[in-house]
Amino acid sequence: MKKYLTVILLSYFLFGTLYGESQEKKITQSLKIKFQTDGCFFDNADFKSYDYQLYQDNQANTLLNTDDKISFVLGALSLSYTRETENSLFQTEVYREAFWGDDNFENKNDANNPLAVKRLFFLYRFSDSFSLSLGRQFFSLGNSFRDYFFADTIDGAFFRFQMDEDFKLIFMSDLLGNTSKPDTYLFTADKDDETMDDFNGEVLNIRTGMVIDYKIVKIFGLYLKYGASQKGGADRAENGQNSVNQPDRDFLFLGGTRVFLSGKKEDVLENLDWTLAYSHGKDYQFTGDKTYSGFGSALNTLIHLDEKVSIFLTAGYFSPHFAGMKAFSMGNLLLYAYKGYSVSAYASNYGFSDEAKTDPAGRIDQTLSKTFAGTTAGFTHQNLNLEISSLILWGALKKTRPDYMGAAFSGKLQVKMGELAIALEGEIFLPGKFYQKNAGLSAYLPKGNDPFYGVKLNFTYQFDVF
Repeated sequence: MKKYLTVILLSYFLFGTLYGESQEKKITQSLKIKFQTDGCFFDNADFKSYDYQLYQDNQANTLLNTDDKISFVLGALSLSYTRETENSLFQTEVYREAFWGDDNFENKNDANNPLAVKRLFFLYRFSDSFSLSLGRQFFSLGNSFRDYFFADTIDGAFFRFQMDEDFKLIFMSDLLGNTSKPDTYLFTADKDDETMDDFNGEVLNIRTGMVIDYKIVKIFGLYLKYGASQKGGADRAENGQNSVNQPDRDFLFLGGTRVFLSGKKEDVLENLDWTLAYSHGKDYQFTGDKTYSGFGSALNTLIHLDEKVSIFLTAGYFSPHFAGMKAFSMGNLLLYAYKGYSVSAYASNYGFSDEAKTDPAGRIDQTLSKTFAGTTAGFTHQNLNLEISSLILWGALKKTRPDYMGAAFSGKLQVKMGELAIALEGEIFLPGKFYQKNAGLSAYLPKGNDPFYGVKLNFTYQFDVF
């Protein structure tokens, strides 16, 4: 009898322990799969319609021959997994993308389309007021529908202190770039061609920051210091070719304030944010250092006229010589997805992304400081969603009056049918006088004045495995 009683008690204890833990932890897990296909068409990116005679005269010069029409289909597969308990969260997302045709998805045509990791991090809540997040994750200053100052995927950590409902403090630190060249037995991984020998270990690009939230006001400060690399941070050492053996110690400080009002989708005013920031930094060169010092300001608001109609307004001014962190673009299909426009020069992984600083100058229209204003009207009816957008922008290379760069007009229609969503997007850009006025500054600057246009048809099929 004692044997049976002992077995029953042990079984009860083990079952209760296991079952009790699972109940207490309240573990929730999800696995999502998404397949996406984009069919794209673009023409007149050089702002010049195709001219057969010009093509004959400039066939070897792709910048002048007016032949830039392009069509392609791009597919992508992503898997995301989330596991959450009462005091922790783990997330990861991996994806693979490739062009249709020639077995590009299978790498049979010598393509290099590896499995990419978009997110890989954990968050642990030590208490209601303190948490730690570590790994590859998205980070922004927060409380803005379009953050033009800092919004990027980081490899790092941030600590959150929630003092009360009105006061929050965030400390962030990340490794923006790493050019170390470890020669070890266990710690090995394939790296890019930025790796550097020597420089006494100063080959890490480290960024730190702090964000303070109090009610409707946010104060932020970020500091970035570059180590040596092949594309920046070792210019005075001629990338290790002379005996200086010291990095340039390029740096950037970005600080400012944001006032915001955050509501709900049911509210008339869902979002309103205004940001004012100042940046100061140095990009040391072998000859002729580059100094960044300027102001930037941006305003966003989202208004719901009723349940089916919304208006989004955005505007920004970024002074010449302003440099920010990597963030959102003001553009959409043409100016962002195709041309890669940013609101200003910014701190990239291994140096400042500033096309005007190179000799000869590169695609200066991408990273010059811009002034812009845009609006998007959204209409929703059952499973249909329509967006009509417009954007006007100006650009300034020096401390002069900005020149008119042009206006973009776009439309996007999306229909959702359960796990399938289909979207058709089109946009046209009408270039302004900026491009022809500054054509002599860069061979890469478009020199025409014809409309640039593009179309994208997107199919997205996604579902939850569990």
